[in-house]
Amino acid sequence: MPRFILLRRFIVRPAYETAGSRIRGEGPFWSMEEPGSLYSLRCQRMYMSRYCNGTRGISIDFVKRGAERRKVAMLGHFHTRYVYRRRTTMTFARAFWILSRLQMKDKASSQHVPVAEISRYEPDCVFCNVSVENGFDVIWEGDGMIAFRDRDPACEHHFQIIPRLHIPSVRQLEKSDVKMIKAMVNVGHQLLEQLDVKRSMRKMGFHIPPFNSVGHLHLHVQALPYKNFARRVKYPAAPGFKSFHKGFSWFTEANQTILILQQGRSVGIFPC
Repeated sequence: MPRFILLRRFIVRPAYETAGSRIRGEGPFWSMEEPGSLYSLRCQRMYMSRYCNGTRGISIDFVKRGAERRKVAMLGHFHTRYVYRRRTTMTFARAFWILSRLQMKDKASSQHVPVAEISRYEPDCVFCNVSVENGFDVIWEGDGMIAFRDRDPACEHHFQIIPRLHIPSVRQLEKSDVKMIKAMVNVGHQLLEQLDVKRSMRKMGFHIPPFNSVGHLHLHVQALPYKNFARRVKYPAAPGFKSFHKGFSWFTEANQTILILQQGRSVGIFPC
């Protein structure tokens, strides 16, 4: 039997099939399922140099077939790059669409309504009917404000402080409401001091519509750490930058809210 036939049958073909099984676990060395693999190209060159050196007939035949496979592989590689770029573009387009929708909602819901024109009591509002009789765990009650434990606490100590006056959300607040916010923050500090919570482990803030659960202004008073990562994501604190006191976030801390209102701005999801 000629030498090149022996080499092809007993050396090149077994090595060719072994390399394919190492890469994919089964199947041929080259396949349309995994085109453009750089590891496959290196393996092909390695086996060409190892098993075809000095044998002209099999070398020419192997190079011809290798060129065809390399062409298919490169076409598949460019197709993969095209699909990746297309998917990336679609991802950015979807993200841009979501942000634009949020901005539209932000502008639509940021129409300022003076607190004086808001009804003092809403019968359908859950927080307008806070009392022990209605199932709330009230821990403090004062002039115009009430504090109670959160029904689904995100940390060991999680309270909510609300004004008796019905204010839909933090968006309706203005510069004249800074005094009320500071009073709510002081009550929060008093409650946490009774529990010996360090200042560095305290967090207070408001959710911004449409990410608030109840349409009544409520200050979250929390003693860190959170129970899990999911609870932490629900209350993200975005630090400010340049002239903004708050970054992009659906949660604003109490100190950020005070600084924003003092400058005559309104609180929103986007940097403000």
